[in-house]
Amino acid sequence: MLRRLSLPTVTADRRHTQVVTAVGICVALLAFSLVVFPHTASAPSAAPTSQAQESVAPEPTPVASRATAESDVFRLAAVKAPLPSPIPTRTPPPTPAAILLPPGAQEVASRIDQTIESAIEEGQFPGAVVLIAYDGRIVKLSAYGYSYLYQDADTRLQNPIPMQTDTIFDLASVTKTFTAVAVMRLVEQGKLELDTPAARYLPEFAANGKQDITLRQLLTHTSGLPAGFTGDKPRSTPEELMQVLYAQELAAPPGQRYIYSDLGLITLGKIVEKVSGVTLDRFVEQQITGPLDLHDTTYNPPASWRYRIAATECQPPEKRGTLRGEVHDGNAWVLGGVAGHAGLFSTARDLARFGQMMLNGGEVDGVRILKPETVKLMTHPQGAAVPTENVGLVWELNEDWYMGDLAARTTFGHTGYTGTSIVVSPEQKLVVVLLTNRLHPRDQHTNLAGVRSSVASLAMQLAAGLR
Repeated sequence: MLRRLSLPTVTADRRHTQVVTAVGICVALLAFSLVVFPHTASAPSAAPTSQAQESVAPEPTPVASRATAESDVFRLAAVKAPLPSPIPTRTPPPTPAAILLPPGAQEVASRIDQTIESAIEEGQFPGAVVLIAYDGRIVKLSAYGYSYLYQDADTRLQNPIPMQTDTIFDLASVTKTFTAVAVMRLVEQGKLELDTPAARYLPEFAANGKQDITLRQLLTHTSGLPAGFTGDKPRSTPEELMQVLYAQELAAPPGQRYIYSDLGLITLGKIVEKVSGVTLDRFVEQQITGPLDLHDTTYNPPASWRYRIAATECQPPEKRGTLRGEVHDGNAWVLGGVAGHAGLFSTARDLARFGQMMLNGGEVDGVRILKPETVKLMTHPQGAAVPTENVGLVWELNEDWYMGDLAARTTFGHTGYTGTSIVVSPEQKLVVVLLTNRLHPRDQHTNLAGVRSSVASLAMQLAAGLR
């Protein structure tokens, strides 16, 4: 459950420990008396302390600075955000009271801060947002560095835009997890069958030996499709791209090898459209993001959201220029920003709420998206028919390279090329979201395995300190 908090602002500065403690005690007493998480509840907003504008930004703060919005007394309830402003100005969201952590847990939280700040100083990314939810409650939500630092690949902005806890990110391949849920919604509705050939729903896909590839094989990356397109046939329009995909030859016989493939998820996105009768973005909105109240999650975010979006790559002007609010993935871009493998934009809060839905067995805040048995199927190995135990249906399983100490047979998650990731541990009752803009200003193929695994491991320690 995930909600925007509207408690009085308390600065989480070590120099003001006494003030934080006094106010925090009052907040805890107040929170104890509240009726927690009514779905339509609203609270008066704290007065904004500052405004940031793209054209007239505040004085730059050090890259390693962070904004923190944390609470240990509220569950992850839906954020019903106001309509975005049509002009590029923003009022920062109300900052809830500083979290009241036991000393040991507070020390772990500080180590998470140090991990992210060190990564920023090393140039791994300009900024990040970390959200950790334990037992359905946010125990850490912090923003670091900048969301928009360079106007082009070589020129820093005079007034860069600081990262906020509600910054919107290009999720890249984390989009695949939403596509998988969309497919399983149709399975539950009896409109799709996992072990039926994809070509039954999309006849064009059968060409060049693909006629027997099943939906399960597409969802587990065992279809034999290559990772990406091979050959040099033009793919400059949606029609051209799909024709190349339908004609694509296999890299391996179906069911024999695990090959992580964007092409399989593009195909699944088209199957969702064909079977449902609506576009993929509309289906996801109707069946997933709308019911879950994920108000900051969408494909092709409107121009009025741009001031909240983290920039990705600064491409040359003759290509696409600086990307901020446009999907980074080239194939998703050709497909109009809506595709099964990439295209969604979201915030840490929204993504955590989606993860909490999965952790809860398909339901959050009284809204059921999937049956518990469907979630179990998606987040467990698929048996002898699939030649790997590290993948469910799209969700990756027990991958210690980014799940750290949270890696276990029951842990699932996914990463995105832009620097995003989510890890869900039912055993530890944890949802860990790390969103970065590692491609800004240029794609240097930075490996985030170290920082991702460190944050996940520290999240486990943080949870241990709260038990």
